Amino acid sequence: MELSSLEVVIWSDYLCPWCYLNQERARRLEVVHGIKVRWMPYELHPDVPVGGRSIVSVYGKGDAKRAQTSLQRFVEMAKNEGLPFRPPSRVLPTRMAHLLATHVAAVEPERFADLHHRLFDAVWVSDLDITDLEVLTGLAGAVGADPVAAAEAVVAETHADDLARSREEAMENGVVGVPATMFPSGFVLPGFQDCATTDRIAERIIERSTS
Repeated sequence: MELSSLEVVIWSDYLCPWCYLNQERARRLEVVHGIKVRWMPYELHPDVPVGGRSIVSVYGKGDAKRAQTSLQRFVEMAKNEGLPFRPPSRVLPTRMAHLLATHVAAVEPERFADLHHRLFDAVWVSDLDITDLEVLTGLAGAVGADPVAAAEAVVAETHADDLARSREEAMENGVVGVPATMFPSGFVLPGFQDCATTDRIAERIIERSTS
């Protein structure tokens, strides 16, 4: 197997802070190890209602102090990763964001990576409402995608089957949460791991592919 053909699959959801932090691991796989990353959508909590849930209920189980402690941990971890982090005011459903990202990946794939990162930033840095169609089309336009076509795809749920297939594929490979990284061997690395662990696995994959 040629090094350039090596690919890992990462399932993620925009409402997941671990997935936001995991962007640096993906960057290392591509930049340091030369392994291509294919991002796949995964609605971690499709039951999040319209309007979302409060931060206190999600991260503090109703306890404001507990929520603050939990989120401060992510602030510190993000700082260590060199990423900005500002907790959102609410935890919002991500289906529309995934529909947008999947549409752009299908019709303008060269613009997907930028949009993908901007959607994460929209949640974990800018506290934007990713259930607002205007916000989503603004993000699409910012990366050079056609905002009109993007809006139509989101409203019509054009790529709903793609979301379902991605989730089914994840479950078939034993993925029950995100982030989850599947290496060419089929091995799935669950959760957010330290750089040393990710690097070690990547190096083994490269060594086997070139031996």
